[in-house]
Amino acid sequence: MFFEFTISDQHPALSGHFPGRPIVPAALLIDELSRRIAQDLDQMFCCAKQVRFVAAIKPNETIKVEYTSKNLHEVRFQCSVAGEVVTRGLLSTQIDYPVPDLPLSGEAGHLINIDDLYQKLPHGGSMCLLDHIDSFDRESIHCVSVRSSNNPLSREGQLSSWASLEYAGQGFACHGLLNAVPDVDAGVDVDVNVGPQNGSGPKEIPRAWVIGIKYLVCYRQFLPELDQDLTVFARIIAHQQGAASYQFSLSADNKIFSFGQVNVAFDLKD
Repeated sequence: MFFEFTISDQHPALSGHFPGRPIVPAALLIDELSRRIAQDLDQMFCCAKQVRFVAAIKPNETIKVEYTSKNLHEVRFQCSVAGEVVTRGLLSTQIDYPVPDLPLSGEAGHLINIDDLYQKLPHGGSMCLLDHIDSFDRESIHCVSVRSSNNPLSREGQLSSWASLEYAGQGFACHGLLNAVPDVDAGVDVDVNVGPQNGSGPKEIPRAWVIGIKYLVCYRQFLPELDQDLTVFARIIAHQQGAASYQFSLSADNKIFSFGQVNVAFDLKD
């Protein structure tokens, strides 16, 4: 079975992801294809796993999605553009991973000026989803997002929990900046107010993208209403030059809405 769709260059998420060289966010792609497959099969998917993003998708490109049932609970999918595979993975109706504990709150008083960080990240406008950072260290980061009515990933006033992938990705990027990830092995000391103590401050990340999802669980179908702030907690579990693997959870009002393990790649600029 297959279907085709496009993400228009007029989609509100594209102008800020990334300014001047837009590509389709992984969160938007997963949301779109899972919604279409769910409608076709009359199923509700709550987990994506073993997903590989082989190549970036540009706006207005025709995306061909081929899918087949692997078993009663899982569907295997593959996305192609112009005959070349760009994404493949599994969608599941089951949650096979334990829900993580709620992370402890960040230490009060250590708010980071996130506007300065976004000047060094490839995001702009309403696609800058995080509002402040409560705390971070070499291993983890707590970020907070104040929900707004103009979220570019919303659909008809509702925000799918698949969008948590974009929130998490921006949290990973902020953590990488604040800790200068490639320099961690050099013993860089980090201060939560001023960033790495190496005389140069945070580096710039001109390009960053999700390259794989080990698992992404949407414990609830939609993210909460506008009056509830979102907390993104991320913990780095492995890194190398230009790439890292993180575990994360997104919560609100003491409830976990989504969690997962994601691999990201990035370019660094001094």
